[in-house]
Amino acid sequence: MKKTDSKYILNGLLLGACVGAGFAVFESAGYAFRNLLETSSTDVMLNVTLLRGVLSLGGHVVWTAIAGAALAATKGERPFNYSMLTSGRFLFFFAISVVLHGIWDCPLQFLGAYGKYIALIVVAWVVTLPLISSGLKQITRLAKQRENGIL
Repeated sequence: MKKTDSKYILNGLLLGACVGAGFAVFESAGYAFRNLLETSSTDVMLNVTLLRGVLSLGGHVVWTAIAGAALAATKGERPFNYSMLTSGRFLFFFAISVVLHGIWDCPLQFLGAYGKYIALIVVAWVVTLPLISSGLKQITRLAKQRENGIL
């Protein structure tokens, strides 16, 4: 966020999603490789990779998108400074991401084998969609300001 001088919520959301996707790819590759070594089965490896791909709808990509959007919203037009990481607005959304990740990794199962994951995906998107909406409102507001010669 500091090097890109991002000031828009949608920029933060996109940067966060990219970071999360990059991490998810490496983590999934590690799981796939481990399964290949343990089972010597490319079918098992491919099934793990496919399942992780489907479940990524509510995993690292969304969690870091939430944190990135929250950081961009907190930062706004100001230059980035590390104290922004302790602001209430950022910490609220960051905590949501951390809790979602913690429950995801928790060995508890509820609502069937994949019910926990489906529920967490829904919650992640319930949090993400208002951030997207805020980002779109921010862009609309800026476009109107440009039209009126304010910017």
